[in-house]
Amino acid sequence: MPRNPLKKLTGVKYTAVDFGHHSLKAVHCKARGDSVKVLKSGLETIPHGAIHNGQIDDISVVSNKLEDLFNEAGIKPGLIIFSPAAGQEFVRRVQVPAMPYNELEEALHWEVQEYLNLPPERVASDFLILEEDEENFEVLLALMPQHILDDYREVFERIGYRARVANMQELGLISLLNYQNNLDDNSAIINIGANKTRILIASSDEFYLSRSVDIAGNSYTRIFKDEEMSWQEADEAKKRTDFTPEKVEDEEETDFEMVVSGFAEENNHQTRMKKLTDELLVEINRSMEYYRERNPNKDLEKLYITGGGSRLYGLKDYIAENLGLETVNINPYDSFNVKNSTSPGEEGRMAVASGLVASEVIHNEN
Repeated sequence: MPRNPLKKLTGVKYTAVDFGHHSLKAVHCKARGDSVKVLKSGLETIPHGAIHNGQIDDISVVSNKLEDLFNEAGIKPGLIIFSPAAGQEFVRRVQVPAMPYNELEEALHWEVQEYLNLPPERVASDFLILEEDEENFEVLLALMPQHILDDYREVFERIGYRARVANMQELGLISLLNYQNNLDDNSAIINIGANKTRILIASSDEFYLSRSVDIAGNSYTRIFKDEEMSWQEADEAKKRTDFTPEKVEDEEETDFEMVVSGFAEENNHQTRMKKLTDELLVEINRSMEYYRERNPNKDLEKLYITGGGSRLYGLKDYIAENLGLETVNINPYDSFNVKNSTSPGEEGRMAVASGLVASEVIHNEN
């Protein structure tokens, strides 16, 4: 189909949907050139287990929730971009021998089989050449089982829409920070979702590392879950709790008065939250050490943090204190024009969706 020459003048409307294990997030924007205006945005919580480890377990439920999100936010979708929930995707930097460009895709089929126990024809894949010389290509490879990606597309089809572009959450975040001119220096990016925490290290022109760990928002919710409490009630209890590791008392000091006052239970929650966060810090440090060993002359300057799980009050400060890096919340609407005010607490969860739009704008401008 021929390119519309008026698009530069009239702009393009994008609707970006970020699928998560806890909620669906959508940002509806209009882009003209490299300028983006946020027209509508919204968030819809989904039932626990509707998406599990990146795979949709109940397409009907997720489709209905997406339709509710569009209706409640007043979104009439434009060009739809989406990112699947974390768990089934693989984003890796790989090195392959230099070869003619038209042979590279076929050669990468061997890499596909290394990461996924599936034949190449059953894998959705894309790649980007990061560096090249006479001997080798450094390639960014993105993979996902085709049948899982097809389920996400079906979510849109069931409510009468067609998704045009699929992108990975981590690439959306990198695109957003690039669009905001916040990746001039090598930085770590931590996306604490409901089911996974994604650890990235990148700069404006380099992609060094992508790794996921299982310590995430749901891990904190489980601390509050007991036999008499539903998952939703446990999640609400977590949200009402501030993380105050400095107040954690030794368990040996717990006495009868503390039990009666309820302090013992609160201290137990804080102790378990601190232990969990320390385990997360070990994983983040492991990724940073891996990076530093391979890039000894490229210091990390900042750590950017985002995701619903990062909203736990006190968590960001504790991470910053222990890692010794300037730690900054990602503002998803920085460098965007926002038509309407956003809902309280919404911004901390919209970074991926905004990044999906930024990725398309950057791509179309280049």
